[in-house]
Amino acid sequence: ILRNAISSEIAARALVLATGAREFVQPVPGWTTPGVIGLAGATALFKQSLSVPGKNTVVSGTGPLVFYVANEIRRLGGTVAAVVTPNMRAEWVRALPAMAVQPKLAARGALWVADLMVARTPVLWGHAVSHVTGQDRVTGVQTRNLARGTVGPSVEADSLCHGHGLIPNSEAAQMLGVPIRHDPALGGWVPETEPDGRTTVQGLYLCGDGCGIRGVTAAGLQGKLTGARVARDLGKPASVPSVKPWQRAARFGQAMTALSLPRPELAALCTADTVLCRCESLTHADISAEIDTGAVTTNAVNS
Repeated sequence: ILRNAISSEIAARALVLATGAREFVQPVPGWTTPGVIGLAGATALFKQSLSVPGKNTVVSGTGPLVFYVANEIRRLGGTVAAVVTPNMRAEWVRALPAMAVQPKLAARGALWVADLMVARTPVLWGHAVSHVTGQDRVTGVQTRNLARGTVGPSVEADSLCHGHGLIPNSEAAQMLGVPIRHDPALGGWVPETEPDGRTTVQGLYLCGDGCGIRGVTAAGLQGKLTGARVARDLGKPASVPSVKPWQRAARFGQAMTALSLPRPELAALCTADTVLCRCESLTHADISAEIDTGAVTTNAVNS
């Protein structure tokens, strides 16, 4: 039985949670400047309004999404001033064996990169945006060469798309009693669940990226596994799908997740004065001070 804010009740013999994931953006000085949006926010903008973030955009971040966003901006008539990614070419080469299990997706990503090369769009490999310039709006970005630890090129732009991977939305499962564990390879804190969605809580099943970042294809396949499991547990006739397609898709998705694992070099770009909580305007120094004086929860810091 679940209770909502107005105390109504919904009764069910089984509950499937497919909470998905949220984007992680590494805070850097100036990231709250108008004109900065997440990579996931940019994809929503493309789908909802077929519009671009600005006239001249820097696209910064990790994994394949950075190249997708850059190509969509160009396809929709915008200009990409530069692509800035902490990933090195060698990291992508190491991911090739896992990518081979999804050749269509791998080919699509290769086309994104090739299109940028043909367009002579600058791609700064092994770099990150160290701070955003501008007061009332973005005027450009300063980059940093992470491999060398030196200042990188500055790029003029009127907007920035910025993102560093996904984090599973595991809070609902945890609140309902599912144990969680920390697995960086799956995006951080993930609930303990079987491939077919079963959990230690009777009648509760989980599927998709809320169980760990394995990608959209794996999420759909796990949904089928979970649906069949629920049907059987409720006494309904249902075939047992093979787990192998999900395993193959998950291998590809986890290879992409590995390209976006948190890096100490990125965290070091966050200065004491960098705003971490946009809603409360709390800086890195503010939050660190609260933790030093005993705060152990988000609410304790905000209070």
